[in-house]
Amino acid sequence: MRRQQRILLFVLLLIPVLAFSRYLAENESDHNALTKLIERSYIHGAFMEMNVSDMRAGFQPAFHFYGSEQGALRDVSISEWLTSVERRKTTQDRFEIEHKIISIDITGTSALAKVEIYQDGSLLFTDYLTCLKFTEGWKIMSKVYHRH
Repeated sequence: MRRQQRILLFVLLLIPVLAFSRYLAENESDHNALTKLIERSYIHGAFMEMNVSDMRAGFQPAFHFYGSEQGALRDVSISEWLTSVERRKTTQDRFEIEHKIISIDITGTSALAKVEIYQDGSLLFTDYLTCLKFTEGWKIMSKVYHRH
């Protein structure tokens, strides 16, 4: 009887450990997928390489970005932004930037990423990217930024 109780106790203790391990693995997988999405579609797509195909692949069609410029709301749709990126690409007005992904907070199928953009060593923007996970993967839904 004592042996059976030990085995039962071991199994009962093992179940939460296995469940938590699965949760960590899924969260790490989502974190890696979001990091790749931000790098490819946002950093390289919008700034470094100005690759609108990569932007389209990573941004949800309803995407907008918002900021406060001199006290007024700036609201830019994805189609307006893609046009702007294409124009910059043809004029060679490229951004030479560095970036840091400060944090990625994931809750189920929602995520918020904080990204800092630097130019010539100075902090230029702090961006907050909201993301949602769909059957085909993560998409960037919106951006709110602060210009330093």
